[in-house]
This record gives sequence, C-alpha cells and structure tokens, in this order.
Amino acid sequence: MSNAHGSLTGLGLLHRLRSVNEARQTVILPLFDSAEPTGELRHFVRAVTRLGAQPQWYYDILTASAVVLGAYTLVALSAIAHRLRHGKFWLLRRQGTYIIPHPINTLSLSAGAFSVTWIYFSLTLKKLYQTNSPLYMHMPLAAMIWIPISFCGWFWAWGTLYGAPNVLLSIRGSKSYQRGFWTNVCCYLGPLPVIIIVGYTSSQARFYLHKGFNLSEALLAEMMAQPSTHVVQSLQLEAVREVWANIAQGFFWSSVTYLIWSAWALFVLVFYFICVLAFVQSILHRLRQEADREVTEHSDVLHGRHGTNSSPSALYRVVLRNVVVLSPAIAAIAATACAGAFGVAYCEVSEVLTDPLEGAVRLRAKRVVVTCFAVVFMLAGFLIVAQARSTLLRSEQ
Repeated sequence: MSNAHGSLTGLGLLHRLRSVNEARQTVILPLFDSAEPTGELRHFVRAVTRLGAQPQWYYDILTASAVVLGAYTLVALSAIAHRLRHGKFWLLRRQGTYIIPHPINTLSLSAGAFSVTWIYFSLTLKKLYQTNSPLYMHMPLAAMIWIPISFCGWFWAWGTLYGAPNVLLSIRGSKSYQRGFWTNVCCYLGPLPVIIIVGYTSSQARFYLHKGFNLSEALLAEMMAQPSTHVVQSLQLEAVREVWANIAQGFFWSSVTYLIWSAWALFVLVFYFICVLAFVQSILHRLRQEADREVTEHSDVLHGRHGTNSSPSALYRVVLRNVVVLSPAIAAIAATACAGAFGVAYCEVSEVLTDPLEGAVRLRAKRVVVTCFAVVFMLAGFLIVAQARSTLLRSEQ
C-alpha cells in the first residue's frame, strides 16, 4: 500500500513538475533560437506582450528614457554644483536644521539615482535574457520596480514634506530644535530594514528556485534519454520530491518578498499622498495671502481703500510667478502616478511569467498607460528641474 501510495505521489509530483516546465518552455525555450545579438530580448518582449510585430516601442522608450534621464541628471548636477559653490546647498541651516538639503537638490539626487538604476537594470536585462533560466529574467525585471518605489518614492515624499513652508523650521532653544535631525533619521534609515529583509528573502528565493530548476532540467534530460516504458521505473522519487520541495521553497520566499514590497509600496504611496495634500494646501494658502496683499496694495493706490477679496486674475499672476514653488507638488503628483503605474505593471508582468496565456492579455491593456505615465513623468521632471535651476540662478545672483 505504501509503495502504491509512493508511486501515485511520484506520478503526481512528476505531473506537476512537467506542468511547470511546460509552462516555462512555452514562453522561454522557443525564444532563444535566434543568432541575432539582441534576438533573445526581442523574442521575449514579443512573447510576453503579444505584440506580434517588432517590439520597437520597447527600444524607443528605453532610448528616450536614457536621453531624458541623462539630460535630467546633467541639469540636476549643474544646479547642485552651483549651489555648492555659492554655499547655498543647505536650506534653513541658520535656523537650526541639520543635514536636510534643499528640496530641489533632493529631487535632483533622486532623479540621478533613478537614472542610474534604470539604465543599469535595462542593460542587465538585455544581457541576462540570453540565459535559459526564467529566474534571471524575473528578478531584474522586478528590481526595476522595487528600486524606484523604495528609494526614489521615499525621497520624493520627503522632499515634498520638507518643501512645505515652516513644516521643518527649527529654532535654537525651542522644542522643535531636534525636528530636522529626527526627520533625517526617519527618512534616511527608514528604508534600510526593508532593504535588508527583502535582500535576504529574495536571495533565498533565488537559491531555491535556481536549484529546483537545475534539478528539474537534469531529470527531464534523464527522462528523455530513457525509453518510454522505463520512465516511471527509472525515476528516482526522492529526486522528484527534492525538486518540488526546492521549487516550493523558492516560491514561498518569493511570495514573502512580494508581500513585503507590496506593503512597503502601499505605505510609501499613502505617506506620499498625505505629503502632497499638505504641501499643496500650504502653498495655496500662501499664494492666496500674496494675492490678497496684491489686491490690497492695488486698491490703496487706485481708490484709497483696502480690498478684502482676492481676484482670480491676481491669484493667477501669483501662481505664475511662484511656479518654482509649485513645481515640487507637480513632481510629487507625477511621481505618485508613475509609482502606481509601475506597481500595476509589476503585478501584471509577474502574472504573465507565471500564467503566460491569460496574463499577457491583461498586460496588453496596461502597456499604453504605463508608457504614457513614464513619458509624462520624465518630461515633467526634466522641465521642472530646468525651470527651477534657471529661477534659482536668477534669485541667488
């Protein structure tokens, strides 16, 4: 009875193992028959997104992102270098703020980090697609989503909160004197535990999945070499159990990693959304005060009496003059939308890799939205930093 149960268990494990490998081979194995240097990448993108024709949009977006992010980084570094030369890199330093840089510098540094990671992981993907393991394809693709959400999302939220008027103003001898220091501690050290934990879980997932896939490929090669009548008899049930145990452990650690990153991304987005609302509210309040002051001065000159309400035209003129003040809020909204779009794309791409037939259909509808978000975000960020740099240079001379 135990032998029969063991045989049934072995057959069940063998069937599940074959299903997993057939799903992999359906998407992965036919994609590596091209002698072209980038043929593997083209075939993989075509199979995942079901584009049918040449996936030229991927290369266009990759090239455009490299150009825009490169120019973005150069402008940001130029602005930072100018502020360093004139000793104005740190904002509110005389009021007691510790090591918090200017919001424009924070946004610029985040853009540089995003540029480097985006280009690095793009080149890594292009190289690793030449391998025959889905593990090497999945992890860098997921990392392209994790890095911006964890680091850049946090710094953008921090810069938005810091840009609000008098939010982090600390005066020596007051109770708020340590506010800048603790803000830096929370913002700089906040991502570190998550990065360390997820680094461990993802490395465990990589180890078990890689081991399980290698064992499964060895077993399949042995099965193909054996006659069909002797497959079950020659199959080692302990080896099958070991293969499936490793694959199950790998998927377990992967699910833990995805759960931690999902909770982290949700926390960042909620925190970021609150910062955006607080920042926009404070900016609009200050703009309305300036508009009221303009209306009052204009009324004093023309009519000799004080005005009480701000006209839409006066508010509009104030908004135009303070576009640099509003630019972090614009960047915050764009970054939030981009992070949300990246999260949707990450979930869909993960589903494609696990269920290629059904997931690719749903991914196709999200592709245009994600592309639009990415392009709008990059262009908006470039224009914001360029305009902020020119305005800051004029104001600091």
